Amino acid sequence: MPASAKAIDLTAWLSKAEAADALRTSIKTIERMAARGELRHASRLRRGRKPEPVFDPQQIEGIMRQRELQPLALGDGMTPRLLLPASPAFAGAASAAAAARWLTLEQAAQHTGLSAGLLRKVITGRGPDLGAVIRAVRDGRRWKLRREDLDKL
Repeated sequence: MPASAKAIDLTAWLSKAEAADALRTSIKTIERMAARGELRHASRLRRGRKPEPVFDPQQIEGIMRQRELQPLALGDGMTPRLLLPASPAFAGAASAAAAARWLTLEQAAQHTGLSAGLLRKVITGRGPDLGAVIRAVRDGRRWKLRREDLDKL
């Protein structure tokens, strides 16, 4: 019998959901990787049901090592779908937002501790007088509020 026709034991192979959890990605991404030939896959027969697509666990482990992902082990048996360390680019964006001169309404609400609805009413003149003038401009469909004015509240 040729090597390609040999039966492979698929009992240890990973389902789509298990492969997605291991790589911390979506099931759709696993399907795309398999379609592009990036993942070795097969169909595991199940009695009375459709065959289940399964993926080579050794190849998944190799991709995990390549991406420097550690296996998730949670005591309650639940595995989060995405738990990656924050990238430096994301941290830089967060610090840039903190130092921005103008804040979106949502950022202003977080900055002041007031609700976005109350801030919206104040800047449109329908809300209570907060004892400070808050300068705001429309940037397309969004409001931008001046951080300096918010700091005076």
